[in-house]
Parts: sequence; structure tokens; C-alpha cells
Amino acid sequence: MEQTLKYSTVNNRVDSTLASGVEPQTVLIAIPTFRRGDRLKALLPHVVKTLRSVHDVEILVVDNNPLPREKKPVEKFAKNSRYRVHYIHEPKAGVSNARNAALRFATSRFVAFLDDDMEIT
Repeated sequence: MEQTLKYSTVNNRVDSTLASGVEPQTVLIAIPTFRRGDRLKALLPHVVKTLRSVHDVEILVVDNNPLPREKKPVEKFAKNSRYRVHYIHEPKAGVSNARNAALRFATSRFVAFLDDDMEIT
């Protein structure tokens, strides 16, 4: 059976569905952050640059600071991103709590975690 891709552009992103009805899987990239706003601001554009040819990706920033500090910078970044970018606040300290919050948020089958001080190569 020949499988072709159908494309439709919605909100500057490409959704693709195989003609057989099988949808490609979305990957959620979860980035817990704790008081590293400058590093997060550098990481987000780097993630997008690295993923430039991948379409079915969502980015989630989990702010693990007791006071939500990164919401505005993430929202500003999201406005200009071709990917769906989400922000959630997890006030309970600890990276494991932030990762668990990301897993509760996730609707995709696959979740990849990046730390806010990582570089993708």
C-alpha cells in the first residue's frame, strides 16, 4: 500500500497524517528550570535551531522556582516560535517534581527531558 503524506499549515506548523490514517507521534521536549532565566533564554532558540526540520515537536518549560519567574520570557519566545511552546509552574522544589509535572502535562507518547543548562550538539 502506498503511503503519502498530507500536509496542512496551521499556526505556522505542519501537521502530517499518513494516507493510511496513521499519525506521526509528537515529541514533547520538557525543560525544567530553576532560577536560570538567562540560560533558559539562550537554550530555547538553540533547541529550535537544532530541530529546524522536525515538525511534530512541542516544547514545555517547567518553572520550578517557588515564585513563577519565567512565564513572560517563555510567552514572548512562544509568540515567535514555529513550535507549540507551553509553560507550567511547579512550585514544589526539586527536579523530580518538575519532571513529574511535565509528565502529568504531556499528552504525547514520547517525552524528552533537557536541563536548562544543557547544550544540544
